[in-house]
Parts: sequence; structure tokens; C-alpha cells
Amino acid sequence: MREILINSGLAISLLACLQTASASDALQGMLTIDVMDPRSEVTQNINDRLLLRLKSEGDHEWEIQVIKRPSAEFPENLLYHSDQWHGPYPTQVFAWHVSSQYFPNERWLCVREHPYEVMVRLKDVETHGVGQDIYFVRGKIEVEWFQRQCKRGFGY
Repeated sequence: MREILINSGLAISLLACLQTASASDALQGMLTIDVMDPRSEVTQNINDRLLLRLKSEGDHEWEIQVIKRPSAEFPENLLYHSDQWHGPYPTQVFAWHVSSQYFPNERWLCVREHPYEVMVRLKDVETHGVGQDIYFVRGKIEVEWFQRQCKRGFGY
């Protein structure tokens, strides 16, 4: 009987350690999608407080977001350095940005108020068309996050 209690105690202790480890922040992770993905959004947990969200802006154009969990109806994108931003931003993966090389295909962004950095990398991206009729033909969006203090400031 005593042996069963000791083994049960060890099992409970081990289970508690595993639950604590799984609830802790991930040091890094990655999410990859095709630019032609038909979904309206693709999400992955960064940790129990943050969610990575790739949100379709229509016509296979994407906004990369890190939002707090649980999210509000209109959550604040923590990759923006300010909520007063207007104009193109490196979190956007739009065909005209890519064709005009507005932003580099590898972009590093800080997660505001949290010790995370996000790297957005575009792979084998191709566009067709001109002017307002530019569209994606193929390519991948790879988003990787790292738990560490951001030293780059905001930008790319």
C-alpha cells in the first residue's frame, strides 16, 4: 500500500511538472502558409497570452498580427509600434509591396510590451500584373517568433 502511495505521489508530481512546462512560454515557433491560401485567417498560439494571426485582406493579401488572448472584437496588433500608424507597414504582405520591393522579403518586428521578436520571411514569391492589377501567383509566408528582448526597435 505504501509503495502505491509513493508511486502515485511521484506520478502526480511528474504530471504537475509537465503541466507547468506546457503552460510556460514557447522560446520559439514557426507558422508557414501559401500566399494563395483560401482561409480568411490562420492562427497559432505563441503562448497562453499571445496569438499569432495571419489575416487575409482579400485577394490573397495578408496582415501579420500578434494579438493578446483572449482577443477583443477589434484587437490591437502588437507588431505596430504605435496605434497611431497610417500607411503601409512591414506587417502587410501585399502584392504591390512585393513587386515594388517596398519592404524586404525578410522583416524583423518587435512585439510591443512583450519580450518577443517576429521574423516574417517571404519565400519564392511571384507576382503578375501592373499598377492596381498586381496579384500573387505563388509563394510562401513564413513567420517565426523568438522569445527574447527586441533589440532592433520597430521596423525591418
